[in-house]
Order: sequence, then C-alpha cells, then structure tokens
Amino acid sequence: MLRLTVKLLAVGAVLNAALNVVPPFFHYAKFQDAVRETARFSARATEKDVVDKVMRLADENEIPIDREDVRVTKIKERTHVAIAYSEDLYYVPTQAYRWDFVVDVEGVPPPRELLR
Repeated sequence: MLRLTVKLLAVGAVLNAALNVVPPFFHYAKFQDAVRETARFSARATEKDVVDKVMRLADENEIPIDREDVRVTKIKERTHVAIAYSEDLYYVPTQAYRWDFVVDVEGVPPPRELLR
C-alpha cells in the first residue's frame, strides 16, 4: 500500500510539473517563430508598426510583456527585434521558479527572385 501511495504521489508530481511548466515554453516557441517571421517580412514597416504587430502576437500567445519590453532596430531592410521577459514556473505547487525568456531575432527579407 505504501509503494502504491509513493508511486501515485510521484506520478502526480510529474503531471503537475508538466501541466504548469510545458505551456509557457510552448507559448514561447510559437511567439519566437511568429516574431522571427514578422521581422523577416517588415522591411517596409516602421518600428512602431513592428512593435504593434509584436504586441498583437504577444496577446495571441499569452506572453506577459509591455510595449517597453520590445526593442526594434531597423538598418536599411534588416529588422532586429529583442524582447526579454520572465515568468514564474511551478514545478512544485507551492514554490515558484523564475525563468527568463529571451527573443532576439533579426529579419532579412528574402531575395526578390523568391517573392515572384
């Protein structure tokens, strides 16, 4: 009986950690891909337009950032986007672990021949 209880507690702890830790990483990966695509195809967009798009993507992907967290730099057709934010992850239900996420992408538009 004791072994069964220990096994059930271990399985419960693993399931709890998976349900509380995996979603932030999944949202981060989707968000990073979307920001990379935005940076790549925003050669003609202004920095403000890129920030607006990134904020919409953050809302869609449940990313806790403010406008001030988004840094956009444009040099000719290249667009560089840098974002850093932190989230509390709960491996154990009562103890939070702070995790820093960083999105740092540079978008170069595809060659014109590929766009035809």
